[in-house]
Amino acid sequence: MQIQPLTESHSEVCAQMFINARRQEQALTPALSCPPDDLENVASKLKDLLKSFPGVAALRDDILCGYLIGFALPEFMSAQRGIYCPEWSHVTVGRERREVYREMYATLSPQWAQNGCYSHAITLFAHDSEAVDVWFGNGFGLNGVDAVRDLMPLNVPINSQIEIRRAAPADASRLLPLMHNLRRHLAEGPVFLPLLEIDCLAELSTWLEEPNHALWFAQHERKAVAFMRGQTAESEQRYIVSGADGIAINAAYTESAWRGTGVASLLLNELLAWAREQGLTRCSVDFESQNIEANRFWLRHFTPACYSVIRRVDERLAWANHKRPIETLW
Repeated sequence: MQIQPLTESHSEVCAQMFINARRQEQALTPALSCPPDDLENVASKLKDLLKSFPGVAALRDDILCGYLIGFALPEFMSAQRGIYCPEWSHVTVGRERREVYREMYATLSPQWAQNGCYSHAITLFAHDSEAVDVWFGNGFGLNGVDAVRDLMPLNVPINSQIEIRRAAPADASRLLPLMHNLRRHLAEGPVFLPLLEIDCLAELSTWLEEPNHALWFAQHERKAVAFMRGQTAESEQRYIVSGADGIAINAAYTESAWRGTGVASLLLNELLAWAREQGLTRCSVDFESQNIEANRFWLRHFTPACYSVIRRVDERLAWANHKRPIETLW
């Protein structure tokens, strides 16, 4: 096996490899959309990435059996730069997939670290257990889940104590405390997402004005106690679950006193009904795997399509690396 730099000449073959892998995932996840085989689109995405970032190709007997590339992000899951590899930016095929992934990562990851990228993340198809296993073996751990479902209504009893309705821009000030509580919830253990910014009233009002955005909230005695919001899924989430035929849920929160009462299921039902009225066909959601409440709720109603795994490399490698002069070691 030879590991070579990935070039534009590989892009169409790589794109076809990804499309073949996507078909396998779609066969196991019926709620996924089945877009046309957009070879040109995927190849174009790879070419654009290659203009700024390095990639590698694995060949055996001059036949491509894998590729890997990622792009850098500032302050990615830490105060340091990081690399993210979306699901279309890597594929391996053949009987030696594990070794191909290992060798490609072993070749490419030193370049990432040398450029100050100490968080490495990659998104994998949920049913590709072989790929999930090899990346766990590379020191990665689960961090995010993308899940999908159809738009069939849920069998949820009505709760007479609450009122469910769609939010208008005028409701933004009532909903903003719930948005802040969501941010605080995610900043607590075991999720630990830093509370770096909070939602702005003007931004929320503007978001609610968009026709392809929908937010439903539950209120009890005129107080908002839960919300769920979504928008057309095109370009909103992972490539495999994005598309104009779906709705993407991008935020939800229920006050602790109302959890377990069925409020979130009622809100989900309203979003699913709205999506059906828009002529959509499926629904997607993404959430942090460490979020206990999110796991309990979303995986009760959705099927995982992608797992995102991450590894944090010790940033002290910036000075304590293999090229460090021996005389400075003590």
